[in-house]
Amino acid sequence: MPRTIEVIVHADGRIEPLEPIVISGTRRGVLTILETPSDATEASQKTALAALLEQLYAEGLLTSLESGAIERQLSRKERIALAQRLSGSRPLSQIILEEREDRF
Repeated sequence: MPRTIEVIVHADGRIEPLEPIVISGTRRGVLTILETPSDATEASQKTALAALLEQLYAEGLLTSLESGAIERQLSRKERIALAQRLSGSRPLSQIILEEREDRF
Protein backbone atom coordinates (compact mmCIF):
# COMPACT_ATOMS: atom_id res chain seq x y z
CA MET A 1 0.00 0.00 0.00
CA PRO A 2 1.51 3.37 -0.97
CA ARG A 3 2.16 5.92 1.73
CA THR A 4 3.66 9.36 1.81
CA ILE A 5 6.36 10.43 4.22
CA GLU A 6 8.10 13.76 4.60
CA VAL A 7 11.85 13.90 4.12
CA ILE A 8 14.57 16.51 4.07
CA VAL A 9 16.66 16.46 0.91
CA HIS A 10 20.08 17.95 1.58
CA ALA A 11 22.11 19.81 -1.04
CA ASP A 12 24.50 16.84 -1.32
CA GLY A 13 21.58 14.51 -2.24
CA ARG A 14 21.33 12.89 1.17
CA ILE A 15 17.73 12.04 2.16
CA GLU A 16 16.65 12.25 5.80
CA PRO A 17 13.19 10.86 6.69
CA LEU A 18 11.22 12.90 9.23
CA GLU A 19 9.56 9.76 10.59
CA PRO A 20 10.68 6.16 11.04
CA ILE A 21 10.31 3.93 7.98
CA VAL A 22 9.37 0.37 8.87
CA ILE A 23 9.28 -2.05 5.93
CA SER A 24 9.95 -5.73 5.40
CA GLY A 25 12.46 -6.48 2.69
CA THR A 26 13.56 -4.22 -0.13
CA ARG A 27 11.07 -1.80 -1.65
CA ARG A 28 11.12 0.54 -4.59
CA GLY A 29 9.80 4.08 -4.15
CA VAL A 30 9.29 7.37 -5.91
CA LEU A 31 10.63 10.64 -4.54
CA THR A 32 8.93 13.93 -5.43
CA ILE A 33 10.85 17.05 -4.47
CA LEU A 34 8.63 20.06 -3.76
CA GLU A 35 10.22 23.36 -4.63
CA THR A 36 9.88 26.10 -2.08
CA PRO A 37 8.56 29.43 -3.34
CA SER A 38 11.25 31.83 -4.42
CA ASP A 39 11.75 35.11 -2.62
CA ALA A 40 10.26 36.90 -5.64
CA THR A 41 7.09 34.79 -5.47
CA GLU A 42 6.70 35.41 -1.74
CA ALA A 43 7.28 39.14 -2.25
CA SER A 44 4.63 39.35 -4.99
CA GLN A 45 2.15 37.45 -2.80
CA LYS A 46 2.78 39.85 0.08
CA THR A 47 2.34 42.82 -2.28
CA ALA A 48 -0.96 41.40 -3.56
CA LEU A 49 -2.19 40.83 0.00
CA ALA A 50 -1.21 44.37 1.00
CA ALA A 51 -3.10 45.77 -2.02
CA LEU A 52 -6.18 43.73 -1.11
CA LEU A 53 -6.07 44.90 2.51
CA GLU A 54 -5.77 48.51 1.38
CA GLN A 55 -8.77 48.12 -0.94
CA LEU A 56 -10.88 46.55 1.82
CA TYR A 57 -9.85 49.35 4.20
CA ALA A 58 -10.70 52.03 1.59
CA GLU A 59 -14.14 50.45 1.08
CA GLY A 60 -14.81 50.53 4.80
CA LEU A 61 -14.86 46.75 5.06
CA LEU A 62 -11.78 46.60 7.25
CA THR A 63 -11.29 48.73 10.33
CA SER A 64 -7.52 48.33 10.55
CA LEU A 65 -4.62 47.49 8.25
CA GLU A 66 -2.95 45.41 10.96
CA SER A 67 -2.17 41.83 9.97
CA GLY A 68 -4.56 40.36 12.55
CA ALA A 69 -7.48 42.47 11.38
CA ILE A 70 -8.84 39.89 8.91
CA GLU A 71 -8.53 36.85 11.14
CA ARG A 72 -12.03 37.00 12.56
CA GLN A 73 -14.95 35.24 10.86
CA LEU A 74 -17.38 37.46 8.96
CA SER A 75 -21.07 37.12 9.70
CA ARG A 76 -23.43 36.07 6.89
CA LYS A 77 -24.69 39.66 6.63
CA GLU A 78 -21.10 41.00 6.38
CA ARG A 79 -20.21 38.41 3.68
CA ILE A 80 -23.25 39.41 1.62
CA ALA A 81 -22.37 43.11 1.96
CA LEU A 82 -18.76 42.41 0.95
CA ALA A 83 -19.84 40.33 -2.05
CA GLN A 84 -22.21 43.07 -3.21
CA ARG A 85 -19.56 45.78 -2.90
CA LEU A 86 -16.90 43.76 -4.69
CA SER A 87 -19.25 42.55 -7.42
CA GLY A 88 -20.81 45.91 -8.19
CA SER A 89 -24.11 44.70 -6.64
CA ARG A 90 -24.55 42.04 -9.31
CA PRO A 91 -25.30 38.43 -8.35
CA LEU A 92 -22.35 36.05 -8.60
CA SER A 93 -24.25 33.95 -11.16
CA GLN A 94 -24.48 37.01 -13.43
CA ILE A 95 -20.76 37.72 -13.09
CA ILE A 96 -19.94 34.11 -14.01
CA LEU A 97 -22.25 34.20 -17.04
CA GLU A 98 -20.70 37.47 -18.24
CA GLU A 99 -17.19 36.11 -17.77
CA ARG A 100 -18.00 32.93 -19.74
CA GLU A 101 -19.99 34.71 -22.47
CA ASP A 102 -17.11 34.84 -24.96
CA ARG A 103 -16.43 31.09 -24.62
CA PHE A 104 -19.74 29.99 -26.11
